Amino acid sequence: MLTLGLALITRFSDFRSAPFLLFLFMIGAGPILAAGILAAADGRLSGALLVLRSGLLALLAALIVDLAVRWGGRLAGAGVAALGGLWAYAQIRRGGFWSEATSRLDAGLLVLVALGTFLLSPFDPQAAVPVGLLDYAVKAPQFSLWLALGIAWTALGLWLRQREGWAFIKSRRFLAGGAVVLAGVVILLMYDDTHFVDFGHYVPSIGPAVHALRGGVPMVDVYSVYGFLPWFVYRLVFAIFEPAFGPAAVLVRLINLAYFALLFATLLVVTRRWVSAAWFFVPALLIALCSHVQGFDGMWNLNALPMTMGGRYLIPAAMTLTLAWKGGQPVRAVALPLIGVAALSSIEILAFALAPWGLCVLCEAIRRRSPRYLLQEVAWAIVDVGIAQAILIGGIRVIYGRWVDYGPYFSLFFQFRPAEESIWSVTFPSLYALWFPIGLVYFLVIAVAMHRAFRLEPSSTLVERLLPVASLGMGPLTYFFGRPQEGTLNVVCLPFAVVAIAVAQRVFVKPQRFGPAGPVLRAVLAVTFAFITADAFEHFMRPLDPSRGNSSILRRCLSPLGCRLDELPRHIGLALHTDSLDRRTSVSAYVFDADGTRPRIEEARALVRRWGADDRQIALLADRMPNRMADSDAAIGLTTFMASGQWYPWSISAPIIDGASRLVEERTLARVSTVSDGLLVILPNEEKTMAPLNAAVLKRLRARCELQLLERGRYLSAFHTQGCMR
Repeated sequence: MLTLGLALITRFSDFRSAPFLLFLFMIGAGPILAAGILAAADGRLSGALLVLRSGLLALLAALIVDLAVRWGGRLAGAGVAALGGLWAYAQIRRGGFWSEATSRLDAGLLVLVALGTFLLSPFDPQAAVPVGLLDYAVKAPQFSLWLALGIAWTALGLWLRQREGWAFIKSRRFLAGGAVVLAGVVILLMYDDTHFVDFGHYVPSIGPAVHALRGGVPMVDVYSVYGFLPWFVYRLVFAIFEPAFGPAAVLVRLINLAYFALLFATLLVVTRRWVSAAWFFVPALLIALCSHVQGFDGMWNLNALPMTMGGRYLIPAAMTLTLAWKGGQPVRAVALPLIGVAALSSIEILAFALAPWGLCVLCEAIRRRSPRYLLQEVAWAIVDVGIAQAILIGGIRVIYGRWVDYGPYFSLFFQFRPAEESIWSVTFPSLYALWFPIGLVYFLVIAVAMHRAFRLEPSSTLVERLLPVASLGMGPLTYFFGRPQEGTLNVVCLPFAVVAIAVAQRVFVKPQRFGPAGPVLRAVLAVTFAFITADAFEHFMRPLDPSRGNSSILRRCLSPLGCRLDELPRHIGLALHTDSLDRRTSVSAYVFDADGTRPRIEEARALVRRWGADDRQIALLADRMPNRMADSDAAIGLTTFMASGQWYPWSISAPIIDGASRLVEERTLARVSTVSDGLLVILPNEEKTMAPLNAAVLKRLRARCELQLLERGRYLSAFHTQGCMR
């Protein structure tokens, strides 16, 4: 794992698909192969493993020396190398080193992995402070005070963990229940009642829902890169409330709260010590929401990105909770319905739901020595997916009289993959290693669980309960390897926190039972928890802002404004029942007047009212490629049509996203070829900023029809088609 990880960091910085595929091997097949080899060797590889540990230790030491040279020059590198050599010499001279060589080398590996991760977080030799986490600590005002709070919070958590197993006998249940209630209240208070929305990121989810409301047929005319079920939930909400960004924002926040609650419930199931678990979960939740972009300035409201947390991982999290509850045993009665629901979602949601279930099934098959059991469970899953799809196909056939066509969906999904030609993927940052300890922990959990299965050891221990959690965490971690940016790594935080807290609870009590590596691991975990807690509270206590990750009721409660819970129903009511651009809410907080984003939408609406009020379909080609987060220019058409009740003359849900599919583009252009006279066409005055699909539509329109100018506005112009070719 370490060897492949180091190769990944240093050798594949200019590629997109190679790191992703290597990671899949590392975290998917690697632990199983390692566990099988160790079980088959039955202790005969101890010498080889000792040599391997020594080699890995040398590689990590060389990496750290290299970073020291990049930062401080050869003198700094020589100094770091000398300190490392002195430490190694002192360890060898200590009594009993050779009898405890394996554990002491593990202790050294832990220290170097922690140090290397800290240095590569990321490492920028050109910056004044090259180490990313150190740069953040220097820039954050009064970080020393926040660090003191983090140390105190961690120390109290350690004290609670050491005593909750035997102290407070009479009030143990009361304290555990109180801790759960308090953590639950914190989760509820993380509701963001500003309902801030990133229009562009909501479009792929709610564009298909509005398209279906306007007569589109699911999986025939209406497609989303997120599959069927995610956008269909919005369609159901829009059947109750008017289609707008506000109701979607409320739904996203409720889904995210459910996701947080599922992960917290999973933590309680995994661990036996609820007080310290709840204590450490709170800062983990805060850092997941507030500190997802590395550096001092990085902070974003993840509720504004509907598929980042619960939208993508709610069903897999439910699967994980059920598996952990049963000690890693895959119970069909619960697993199969969840697989069926996931099968109605997207390919990635199905994969993320199958991963925890599949690893638990494989572990049980190994323990039973039963390939038949494995094949039987896989067959049940395949049949389950087939039944779910048959229900979807049959339902659409009965309701709409049309047959489902999966081609455009696969075409859309294929464009958002880790490959050099992908419009979504980015190159892997070679000097960024915050992913490494997360991947390492997942690797070890899976490997240990599989190793126990190979050795026929009983299940339902901590490692079997953690196996589905580590499998869940692999989902967002693979997403990071497809799009390796700090923000995408943030969604790994909560699943990883469940694993880390559960492991720490064991290590914090009598670490000596793990040998010399135990106290070192305890120290590394304590320092890490203290820094993370300081980071979490520092980010969370920044000034309240709808666009920030700390935008929540809890943050307002800790400000001079006060909780103002009596205003919560009014805020939700406004979001549910007002237009997307209503200034009384913060739904459109980033749709500004000064940069022209709001005036463009308002002008599009005005042109539609003046020239196409009675038209059912309008060729509104105003969407522009976004320049920044929350740029509403990617949703001009959707925002206009939600208010007017109209739609495009062709089957399209989100011009910018749908334009990534060749099949969708071909279908759209074929419909353009049937346009007749009198169609209202609205174009941007600056055509070079148009979405590529809209530009292709305009080119085809001009080849078939003349465009008669009706009105030229500041940003947009209205035309009628005339003289269209028959």
